Amino acid sequence: MNMLSPGSTLIWFLADFEARAANYPETTAWHFVIACFKLCDLDIEEFLRNAPEEAQNKRMEIMRDASELKESVRRRFGAVTETRRRLRQALGKGREDRADTPLRRSAEARAVFARAANIANFRTDKLRPVDVFEAL
Repeated sequence: MNMLSPGSTLIWFLADFEARAANYPETTAWHFVIACFKLCDLDIEEFLRNAPEEAQNKRMEIMRDASELKESVRRRFGAVTETRRRLRQALGKGREDRADTPLRRSAEARAVFARAANIANFRTDKLRPVDVFEAL
């Protein structure tokens, strides 16, 4: 599989955050959809000001990844904030008794990453957020 770009790593963290906040036992493909939309709304400059130095050092690549994703998502959906909120509401909550264990990707989410890797391989590039979005 391809190496993840810094923006794809950020998408993964956002998806895990969404899953954990909703008490899901695993990160689903729907959490990755929400994460893609969230990255489109994220103020990257503000995020990077508060991010670890390692992320700040990859500022240009993160900004490129976010810009490319925003263009693709907005071309298909227009404004994404309301869509993201509706998706989050429709997905609902997971189990209240979810153990505080590391999250794993669902089989469906792993299949999405496999498709995204194929897209990136075709370009001979890192796996980028736009690849994840296209694979969804």
